[in-house]
Amino acid sequence: MDKIVIKKSLYAAAGPAGLFATAVGFFSDFVKPYLNLVPYFFILCALCAAGLWMFVVRKQARHGNLDEILQTRSGMVFAISVLASVFWLIMLPIFALTPERGLAASAVPSIGDWQERLFGKLDRIESKIDTVLSKIEQIDSGSAGLIASPKTSNDHYHNARIHELNGNLVEAKKSYEAYFKAGLSYVDPFFSYALILKNLEGPSSARVLMGELRDSYPDNPAASLAYIMAKEVVLIESHYSRLLPNRVQNLLRPISISQNNTRSAKPVFKRMMIDAKSVRHYKRSRRVKKQKASPSTTSIKKPLRKD
Repeated sequence: MDKIVIKKSLYAAAGPAGLFATAVGFFSDFVKPYLNLVPYFFILCALCAAGLWMFVVRKQARHGNLDEILQTRSGMVFAISVLASVFWLIMLPIFALTPERGLAASAVPSIGDWQERLFGKLDRIESKIDTVLSKIEQIDSGSAGLIASPKTSNDHYHNARIHELNGNLVEAKKSYEAYFKAGLSYVDPFFSYALILKNLEGPSSARVLMGELRDSYPDNPAASLAYIMAKEVVLIESHYSRLLPNRVQNLLRPISISQNNTRSAKPVFKRMMIDAKSVRHYKRSRRVKKQKASPSTTSIKKPLRKD
């Protein structure tokens, strides 16, 4: 009796299972050059059928009529899973014998052309993803955007900025020094170089090194201007001077010192000097406050002797 009921249930599920197998089979044949899905579909359907039989159908069959159980939604899914498992088991050797492009693409040229266009786009997307991942790896390693063999002044300045952003101040210092050999009159690179020297060598040594750099390029007015600004503003050792570099970076722009635009440098330099004077005034006021706070020595007068 149970065999007859199971056969009826399988016959009833043959229609939906056939439509499902036809649609999924065509899709599997279409994507065969990219990925063979037949083994995965067979394992999925077999696991689904085994799980439904062990945890649903068999338990309900002990307490009720098997015919009624197979008419339920879970029973119908179980029957479709069984038929699908048998179908994919048969398709395993058949797919191994069909052409690599798939049976439909080999028989119908238009399907083959559509397949090539679609997979061509997928290959391009995959190559772009690989490129993005490689760039992410370069960013993690700190080498993103670096020019391997810098030749021009722009190349050296580019590498210096990249090293500076990555916190590699030693390599940034070397790139700035290679940039200075071009003799360009831009203040911003010299000023950034002064900040790097301060962080690496300390304010005192940075003053000396900036003076040597100025003497190395006596014909470059940007080196002299950067030395004065760095000496007055950046290299001052006080609590208040730590707040000034941010203001200096906002005031300073990569201006070129030449006969044509010397006027544009004067306002910047003037604002720098104002900040430097404020630092000196701040330090002077602190010294005055300390002197007022310290206990003053008073002279003790001796009482006069009465004759």
